[in-house]
Amino acid sequence: MTNVKTPTLPPLTFQHIVPSLIATSRKQAIRLIAKEAAKLTGVSEKILTERMTEPSKDHSSIIGDGAEISHLRVSGLSEPINIFINFKNPIPFNAADNKDVELFCLIITPNRDNSVYLRTLSRVSRLLRNKQMRKELMGAKDEKTIRAILDQSQIELIAA
Repeated sequence: MTNVKTPTLPPLTFQHIVPSLIATSRKQAIRLIAKEAAKLTGVSEKILTERMTEPSKDHSSIIGDGAEISHLRVSGLSEPINIFINFKNPIPFNAADNKDVELFCLIITPNRDNSVYLRTLSRVSRLLRNKQMRKELMGAKDEKTIRAILDQSQIELIAA
């Protein structure tokens, strides 16, 4: 029997976590998320807001059950950036299942980095589809707790 090694992926890292974002609408939430992303990317808040609200299937993947992933490809970016948001109160995001969104992940990748983009999107999707993880993340109220849950999820998802 031969030992075949599966290539290991680097840990899923969230460069920025907002543990309790306060917004009352989808429009306001996206503007606030774009403001956070602008600090990390150097791309203007206005451009990010426009990109996140344009009617395109290239940037949104609603998971449902209170979670959403949005993804953008940005030219000029050297490294991927992942942002995790836990809304203080659920926000109506026009989700397919009509449930308000409590957890939001924004994945921003360089235009040219298709494999990293797809792997990251897959991993975040898998994380947010896990009912127990969603429940724990929705109950977390500070960055330290959210990071601990996300770190533990890496171990559990790899072992699965």
